[in-house]
Amino acid sequence: TGKSVPEIVIQGKQVMMKAGNFEMVVHSGTGQLVQMQIQGLQVPVKGPFLQMLPLTTGPCNTEHSLNIEPLNAFCRNWEGRITDSGKDDSGTWIRVEGSYEEAGLIYTYHLDSLGKLKIDYQLNCKMDIDPRQIGLVFELPSEFDLLSWKRIAQWSVYPDDHIGRPSGWSRPFTAGKDKRPQFGIKPGWPWSSDQTPWGSNDFRSTRENILWVELSNESNQGIRIDSDGTQAAHAWVENDRICLMVASFYTGGGDLFFASHHQAERKPLKKGNVFMGQVTLSGY
Repeated sequence: TGKSVPEIVIQGKQVMMKAGNFEMVVHSGTGQLVQMQIQGLQVPVKGPFLQMLPLTTGPCNTEHSLNIEPLNAFCRNWEGRITDSGKDDSGTWIRVEGSYEEAGLIYTYHLDSLGKLKIDYQLNCKMDIDPRQIGLVFELPSEFDLLSWKRIAQWSVYPDDHIGRPSGWSRPFTAGKDKRPQFGIKPGWPWSSDQTPWGSNDFRSTRENILWVELSNESNQGIRIDSDGTQAAHAWVENDRICLMVASFYTGGGDLFFASHHQAERKPLKKGNVFMGQVTLSGY
């Protein structure tokens, strides 16, 4: 995408920001995305939605249930609106203020001349929480199901099907094959291909230290998240949508075995504490 003069247009309850081949529409009554235009394709991208996922753990019991509900819930009952918008030397911007049950939230969309969108956000906790992940989620139509990424990995060599590999691609399901594990039956596929209604282990994996992540369709159109190796991302299927979460804070799980190992990186938040993050997004 070449440089262009960013534009901002207000039409009733919709505010449009445009630069190059990238265009986005925000609803003034919610402050959330209604759609994006990517290379001429109108895409109903929804979000951003705030996630504050708590650390959870429990007793170490012997059980064999394969039906484990994922922790994917968004914060609840968003009420927000656009409070200001304008242009400056570096592009156009929209400021949104609002609140969830769990936290107050202020964020600013900033679209530059290259068509790159930065979302800076600040949340004010309304509750005490020891978080596993904090970040923003975007929803795309189900055809945007090709996940690609590059990240800074812990090791230099990984098996080709390892969920921690530094770069690669994944889809949520393998067509024509049921790869749902059944207790007591040896599967004929690698663990990374085990599937749930939310996608395979490989597709749903949290990828730490990301440099970029993309979700695209069969025509190679999609969205891209750029980062500096300090963020994490994970995707999953939610009914007829694909969700992509970009975490500005993340840590290991709440299991007892590794709790001491992760203790130094935990970030417990108290009511009234402030947390800040950023997401950089573009279309292609």
